[in-house]
Amino acid sequence: MLSPLILTASLAFAAEPQCPVPLETVRAGIQESLDLYDQFEFDAFQVRFELLMKEIGCAEAPLSRADVFQVYQLQGLDALVAEGRERMVSALRAMIAVRPDYTLPEDLAAPGSTMAEAYAEAKQAEEAEGSELQGDGAWYVDGVMGVTELPAARVVVIQYLSDDEGLTTWILDGQSPPESLASHLVSGGEPLVLPPETASTGSGSTGHLSRTLALSGAASAAVAIAGFAVAGSAYKSFPDEADLGKAESLESLNHGATIAGGVFAVAGGGLLAGAVIRGEW
Repeated sequence: MLSPLILTASLAFAAEPQCPVPLETVRAGIQESLDLYDQFEFDAFQVRFELLMKEIGCAEAPLSRADVFQVYQLQGLDALVAEGRERMVSALRAMIAVRPDYTLPEDLAAPGSTMAEAYAEAKQAEEAEGSELQGDGAWYVDGVMGVTELPAARVVVIQYLSDDEGLTTWILDGQSPPESLASHLVSGGEPLVLPPETASTGSGSTGHLSRTLALSGAASAAVAIAGFAVAGSAYKSFPDEADLGKAESLESLNHGATIAGGVFAVAGGGLLAGAVIRGEW
């Protein structure tokens, strides 16, 4: 293994990663950063962490919830080294959001220490209202697919996978989002306006096609709701699951149920729209 001094120098020359960055490389960078901090090599840690943030920005695949939790942990450690209390609280709030049961080890947050005070402040902070994310692709918030709310007032990793542009990653610190992400935000939803009922204009109707389409659309919507319910249940159960295998199963269930729910939701919406357009009730 390279000495911290040599590693710091080599990382300084490799200031920009070769995009796209494989997920395995990102995970190796996370572990290297944690190891450097544990070895009290804080200068090398900060250089490696800065490179890691750039690697995550170029990641070729979405991060898992476990990956993101470690990124938030590193954000807090970097803020501790840099003596950035506000950023430390923001990172700790993100860690608590992902794993509400997590407790900082006493050697890191001894009573009366800066980290302990920041952790207490993060635990007491009220959850701020977020913004809705929109787009035709798949959203990943805190490493969880299908979440479409951007949390406020804390560190957050947002990833968006689209057919046109591939994977885009943002790492926010609780401040205003960049313009590239702001274009996907909705400040407030508008109420759905239903079209007026269309009266039958003659006895030569071709039947009740719209009624059939509407019933089929409602059935698809019901399946979609069930799929999102399963995904939500898996999402809520993930932080409390201590067994790694079961936690990974819950994450896979969340992804699969979210995709299935989205497919049936789109199908149901198309059938209902077709029913309204045909007007053959």
